[in-house]
Amino acid sequence: MAAVWFGLGLRWRQSGAPAGAPRRAPPLFFIPLPILALPPALLAVSLFFVELSAGRRPIDPRAAQLRADERTLDQSRLGGEVELSEGLARDLAAITTAAAKADDYHVFTRATPEKVLVLVKVPNLKKYKESARVQLVGAIADLLSERDQLQGKQLYIGVKGQLTFGAIRVPPDLVKTGSVLSASLLYDFYGPKPTASARSKTPS
Repeated sequence: MAAVWFGLGLRWRQSGAPAGAPRRAPPLFFIPLPILALPPALLAVSLFFVELSAGRRPIDPRAAQLRADERTLDQSRLGGEVELSEGLARDLAAITTAAAKADDYHVFTRATPEKVLVLVKVPNLKKYKESARVQLVGAIADLLSERDQLQGKQLYIGVKGQLTFGAIRVPPDLVKTGSVLSASLLYDFYGPKPTASARSKTPS
């Protein structure tokens, strides 16, 4: 469209007219067209380079793994290693106050020989103060440490509201809270950050 405007404007400006005769089109319509064409043209060029850059940017496969686990968390009250998730949900309901509405929590767990991932969805998390969020991730860590099969494992804990994470705890005992936290803090559970060459490879 920008190219059409630009071309029409230039064509009108270059078109001649018999002496004393008006041009075929009103000046106010065609004269500004080359100028009006510039903003959309510049925007189109900018978007092209943004998309090109995004297409070349390596994708961290750990992000896709976390998103898949988040979908399970959102859709199911208990997910992942169901026995562990069920026990943790039951324990959280027993130690929290009624105002916490722990019965509405969704719990997802995943364990490896060295690590444990716990994702908890708290529908009313926005009502939790920062101190309450810190206490919640601390309580989850304490409950996990009481289980013999989890002794010595690194803990990755993410507490999510309706849409985003609002409290995260990762090794070595780093706790972050906020209205919107980057989920990338949890990526290390799924493994080390892949090299640029490994991320850029596509399946054959």
